[in-house]
Amino acid sequence: MKLATWLYFKAFCDVTDSFGNIIPYPSMHYQDTDGLLIYGWLIDGFFKSKKNIEFLNDIIARFLLTFDEKLKLKKIQTVKTSQNCCKLRNFQNLESLAKQKKEYK
Repeated sequence: MKLATWLYFKAFCDVTDSFGNIIPYPSMHYQDTDGLLIYGWLIDGFFKSKKNIEFLNDIIARFLLTFDEKLKLKKIQTVKTSQNCCKLRNFQNLESLAKQKKEYK
C-alpha cells in the first residue's frame, strides 16, 4: 500500500474531449445528486510538506486556468491504495501562468 491523493472536480459541461489530450483520463467518475459529473484523479504522493503542497496547488491552479468555469475543485483526499496512480508530470499539458507569460514575450 502507498499513499496517494484524490483530486475531485465537478464538471459543469462536457470536458471529455480533453481526456488523453490535455489531461490524463480520470481514475474514476460518478454523477452527483444534481446530475453533474464528478471526475477524480488519483495522484501518486502524499502532499503534506510545503514543497509538495506547492506542487499540488500548481496542478489545481492549472486545472482551473485551463478549464475556467467548466470545472471546479470539489475535494482533496489522501488515501492508502494499491491502485495505479497518475504522476504529477502527466498534467504538464494543462495551461500555466508561466506558459502564458512565455507566449506574450
